[in-house]
Amino acid sequence: MVEHCHYLYLIQIKIHLCGKQVKLSELHIGQIARIRSVAESPFKEKLQEMGCIPGSLIKPIRKAPFGDPIAYELEEYTLSMRKNEAETIEIRPLDPLFSS
Repeated sequence: MVEHCHYLYLIQIKIHLCGKQVKLSELHIGQIARIRSVAESPFKEKLQEMGCIPGSLIKPIRKAPFGDPIAYELEEYTLSMRKNEAETIEIRPLDPLFSS
């Protein structure tokens, strides 16, 4: 029963986020997304230098105990950023079966 409820929750997350443009800070642990854009902010240049550029794949892999910062897998390395930095990154969540 617990396994079934967990499965339904994951489906709800998928329906809610897949295909929409959302902020990186809204992505759930383990969900893969493609970066669409980085908004103008004091962090923009730093984030782009670290690889947050349109087209890159990104996935949150773990959160700190109080949810900030969050560690992301970005291409071939791990990047940690605060929630306010992640909110400047627009992403498109991908369906894990048909990632493109």
